[in-house]
Amino acid sequence: MGRKKKEQWEKEIDKDIVSLLETYPYIFAFSSLDKGIVNVRDFQTTGVVSSARGCPFQKLKAGRLDLMGKRVAIKEEYRINCIRNVEEIVNRINKDL
Repeated sequence: MGRKKKEQWEKEIDKDIVSLLETYPYIFAFSSLDKGIVNVRDFQTTGVVSSARGCPFQKLKAGRLDLMGKRVAIKEEYRINCIRNVEEIVNRINKDL
């Protein structure tokens, strides 16, 4: 998906959520978009390998790994981003509890 199309898609999702917040505020635990939405990148290869191996992101090693007979590359930068994204989501949930 191109960058411009992705931004347009994200704006549409935001509009839908704002509309739902205004119409059905009682079904949400947050009152504004910025308090309830966390933008994260797709976990892509890192997530596939982590899930297929049953291995948390924190323990997954970066580099070339074997996955079902195929060699795949896990970039450390992407692995760290996955960890940070999960931590941000968990922190947001915990803050609201």
